[in-house]
Amino acid sequence: MVMERKIKIVEAQDNFVQGYAKFGFHNVDEMIGYALDLLKQELETKQKLAYSADLYAELYELDIEAHEWVEAATLDVE
Repeated sequence: MVMERKIKIVEAQDNFVQGYAKFGFHNVDEMIGYALDLLKQELETKQKLAYSADLYAELYELDIEAHEWVEAATLDVE
């Protein structure tokens, strides 16, 4: 289902999307749709990475042996 939405953009953004043809798009709508899909994918990936990092940090906090490994590795560097 195609939806219509009115958005406000700055002049530089408008100039960019008006050049849709040089990027291989048939119209502005196609370019905006593609850009939104890319943005959605990027934001979801960042969210998953942040969640994963939080899980690893939580596991690290609970793993005494991991603390010992990190401390030993730090001492070896000095």
